[in-house]
Amino acid sequence: MPEWDIPAVARRQVRLALCEAREARHLTQRDVAEAMEWSLSKVQRIEKGDVSVAANDLSALLALLGIESGERVDDLVRAARLSRQRRRSRLERRFRQHIPPVLLQLSAYEAEVEEIRVFAPMLIPGFLQTRGYAEVLLRSSQPELPAQTREVRLEMVASAPVSGQFEICHLAGNRADPPEDAVMYRESGDHGEIVEDAERVRRYLGMFEKLWHSSYDETKSLRLIGDRIK
Repeated sequence: MPEWDIPAVARRQVRLALCEAREARHLTQRDVAEAMEWSLSKVQRIEKGDVSVAANDLSALLALLGIESGERVDDLVRAARLSRQRRRSRLERRFRQHIPPVLLQLSAYEAEVEEIRVFAPMLIPGFLQTRGYAEVLLRSSQPELPAQTREVRLEMVASAPVSGQFEICHLAGNRADPPEDAVMYRESGDHGEIVEDAERVRRYLGMFEKLWHSSYDETKSLRLIGDRIK
């Protein structure tokens, strides 16, 4: 497992490893809770990534789940320690009070991606938007935003990518089975969600591939844009 630099990404790697190991041993979350003398809600929060797990607790949990390889244990313990750090990304430090938590989580994932795919059927993706275009969108879709929040989000146009309809981030290099290492940010109107369920990600990837192969290539796209500008 890579040595991740971002706490949110490290927490995701730990929780996915724990879920996979538990299911491989045919244990329920309640089985783990009883064996560890934890509440069921604690196990559920750890596996959802809502909370991190202490290194000492993790060592005992790994033993219960049959993860005994020294290197594997060391990697997961290192990731668990990193996941408990309160380090904030540049985006979070600057804009924390003005953007939804889901976008902060997305920005943490984007810091570790190898590939990002964006599909935006009706709007220009955030990282291609001009300030004027973004301002019109914000004023029409969210007129209730306070002036300071609107200004901060406009500044984000030049600082960080914000997707249009859905964005799929590949967090690792295993592209033979991309849902294993991919997360999706799906946005509709003023609502966004992080999707990590492999089946849902796989479904959207299939849609993306069909659209990709039926779309114009770069040359034809540039020609079409040029014709429309004229």
